[in-house]
Amino acid sequence: MIALGLVLILCIGLIAYETVNGLIQGRIGNMARGKRFAVYSLTTQPASFWFAVATHCLLALFLSGAASLLIWLGRTATVAPSRRDR
Repeated sequence: MIALGLVLILCIGLIAYETVNGLIQGRIGNMARGKRFAVYSLTTQPASFWFAVATHCLLALFLSGAASLLIWLGRTATVAPSRRDR
């Protein structure tokens, strides 16, 4: 579980990089693959641009919560309970 949490942290970093890069360049793509992929420009489509930025941030927030939960579960599952000597 800890390894999966670390993979999610890597995904969060990539989403954050894409979001910051989109803010710097003024254009960002939605994260769909296939025919629905689109790139939104801040100058021509500001509402779609900010909606894509917001969805990127919400996805990163959700993944960070899932990663922290997985890492916490992985750490607590591997810790053996202390035994009392009788």
